[in-house]
Amino acid sequence: MRLYDLHKLISISSGPAPQAIFHNLRSLALNGCKLKYLFTIDVAQYLLLLEDLWLQNCYKLEGVIESREETVNNKMIIFPELKSLHLQDLPHMKWFCSPTKSATNPKDTECPSLQHLYMRDCPHLSLTASDFNTRNPVQINNEKQRSSMYKRLWDSGK
Repeated sequence: MRLYDLHKLISISSGPAPQAIFHNLRSLALNGCKLKYLFTIDVAQYLLLLEDLWLQNCYKLEGVIESREETVNNKMIIFPELKSLHLQDLPHMKWFCSPTKSATNPKDTECPSLQHLYMRDCPHLSLTASDFNTRNPVQINNEKQRSSMYKRLWDSGK
């Protein structure tokens, strides 16, 4: 799924998300939006097949996953198939998964299949590959892989 220049978009999903909505999502590319968070923790738990996540020019984005006190219940957030994560020009992004009032640190996130992490111009974000509990060696800011991912997500009919 590609979403771009949706400057009035305030939510991808609100309220409890039925599993069928996001269950088969394999790639998500988002460029130019005013979202504060991409997904709630309720939606994130159904992204089991997500392989590629590209976020760029989302100037109000603070995090990928919004944790809410009433729904967290010590849930581990797992993206079992996420291989490529691209984060660029996200000046307000502070965390991958937001902390809750009762937990000062963001909830644990696992991306055991992560292979590529690209981060540029995210001044408030301090993430490393080890934050994702991956079982693979992760290529960091690899321009060749970034170009390949761009072509796959933005230039194709995917």
